[in-house]
Amino acid sequence: MLPILNLGPAGDEYLVQNVCEDLVDSLSVTAGVLARPRGETAQYTDPQRDVRSIGRAVDVDVVVDGSLRRQGELVRVTFRLIAVEDGFQLWAQRFERKPADVLTIADEAAATIAQALAAPAPARVPGSCFCFCSCSGGAGCSCGERLVVVDHVRAGGACAGAGSLPARSFPPASRVARRGARVGAAAR
Repeated sequence: MLPILNLGPAGDEYLVQNVCEDLVDSLSVTAGVLARPRGETAQYTDPQRDVRSIGRAVDVDVVVDGSLRRQGELVRVTFRLIAVEDGFQLWAQRFERKPADVLTIADEAAATIAQALAAPAPARVPGSCFCFCSCSGGAGCSCGERLVVVDHVRAGGACAGAGSLPARSFPPASRVARRGARVGAAAR
């Protein structure tokens, strides 16, 4: 978990620190998730930070990156899961709360992040092509997210969910998440 970036007024820094600390604590007690201690990543506060380089430096497969900003009367906290291996964003979600309730975000985000990381891989038939989105609804999904094609090249481009897009249009964006990587996992 990288330090949450404060995109609001300096007075919101205490919210940033508290949400970050609570999220690391919540992730560290979530089954199946290993989280690096906050002290190992606290130095990475530059808004222009290279998430992949930081992930390699702290030896993790997936980095949780986030930001906090004011949106009218609400505080919006956004979290993203970034694969260190290829730099693709695996998942993202926004949480909006009244300032007095912002600390409830950490527990909800930890559960949602753990669920995103634990999404099961689709059953695999040799030589076939699988399409999925973050809700794991498969090629028939109607959630509106762009589908990612896994094994499009091996399938010879014959994937119903791929349409007419060439194989290079489908990066291995979910490879890390689908193999069971965890935030802070040191199992390399």
